[in-house]
Amino acid sequence: LATWLATWQAVFVFPVLWTAWEFLLGRQGIGGIAYSQMDFPASTQIAALVGAPGVTFLVSLAASALAVAWHLRNRPSEALPAVAIPLVLCTATIVWGALVLARPLAGPVVRVGLAATDETVRFFRTERAEEALPVVAAYARRVGDLAARGAEVVVLPEKFVGVTPAYADAVRDALADAARTHRVWVVAGLNRIEGSVRRNVALVVAPDGRAVLEYGKVHMVPGWEDGYTPGRAPAPIPSQGTWGVAICRDLMYPDVARANALAGVRLLLVPAWDFVRDGWVTSRIAAMRAVENGLAVARPAQQGLVVATDEHGRLLAEVATGDAPEVLLLVDVPLGSGATPYTRMGDWFGWLTTALSAGIVVSAVASARG
Repeated sequence: LATWLATWQAVFVFPVLWTAWEFLLGRQGIGGIAYSQMDFPASTQIAALVGAPGVTFLVSLAASALAVAWHLRNRPSEALPAVAIPLVLCTATIVWGALVLARPLAGPVVRVGLAATDETVRFFRTERAEEALPVVAAYARRVGDLAARGAEVVVLPEKFVGVTPAYADAVRDALADAARTHRVWVVAGLNRIEGSVRRNVALVVAPDGRAVLEYGKVHMVPGWEDGYTPGRAPAPIPSQGTWGVAICRDLMYPDVARANALAGVRLLLVPAWDFVRDGWVTSRIAAMRAVENGLAVARPAQQGLVVATDEHGRLLAEVATGDAPEVLLLVDVPLGSGATPYTRMGDWFGWLTTALSAGIVVSAVASARG
């Protein structure tokens, strides 16, 4: 191993180790350097083949190439491949990504309304009808405003109000009236408070006023949502099989978006709640899930960013809720093309780097003892 590491081939050691590390962290909902590239979409289309770990590998490969080439600067015959091979791999990936992005999107377009405000966030845990119902009424008015502008579906933020059994029917009726009056789908994030039971849900109401789905968030925020009852994915919307629902932190993990794509979902509607400073990174992580699975994503977050992205992770719209008393955004969102190679094959590349990392560590230990 020591001999091997002294050659240009050492350029692959750091990318393998770092990719495996971030892959394992990602399975715990922790972000990584792959998401830093989301505003350069030509470099991230590789995720449709191998997931976010593929982007991490290429970013760390470029850094490793410079370090190894500098170390071998007095041995040009070995330094040259340390730069040339990573350069070819990275360039080929970017060129391929650019070609993917150059193709026109062929999917049908859905006019999505996104509404959020930071003014009433404090009522997310209210248990009083006199506080909750005015918040719901204000969001019902926003549904009407967006429907009047042509929205087919309106998505509201995560846990925008607390709801107890005492007035749950009144909340549902208000949202149903808005959907029925304006002939629009509504996806509303609610904080269900039912005695000792807590549920973070997205209620989906059809244009005829029927509540057709109540999806429960799968991945909770540690500490913040301890004691909440998790739900299950996927959640395709009945009679709208290409639309699905997830909630905020669900997209910090790859499993929920992938499950939806496998179920035929091509547009993911995601009530969300950021924590102001993390709005950029959480929205870009959601965009990575879009690339991985051929999904469009519409994500209104209170105390963060109201965002929509296409299946390639490109921003269609982005507004910060801190910039206005309320955000009402209308976006034409093309449906994604659906399940990608990554969707079908899963995290094989991440597990491959994990296995290779284990081999590198074992070999290093054996070499040191020898």
